[in-house]
Amino acid sequence: MAVEVPITFTERAAGTSKMSRAIVVEALARTTLWGAQRRWAQARARYDVWSASRKEAREEQRAGRSR
Repeated sequence: MAVEVPITFTERAAGTSKMSRAIVVEALARTTLWGAQRRWAQARARYDVWSASRKEAREEQRAGRSR
């Protein structure tokens, strides 16, 4: 039967992080940009669907008038 031994990281019990403020700011900026790009793409796709359906409705309306 295996005995589990917890790993203790004593190097970081006290002190400062190796991650600089610039790295944190860059990570926040990049993830925010990625999220904004994704939301923009979703909104654009919804608009394209809506626009196509409006165009189709206008064409049907015009076809009905010309008969």
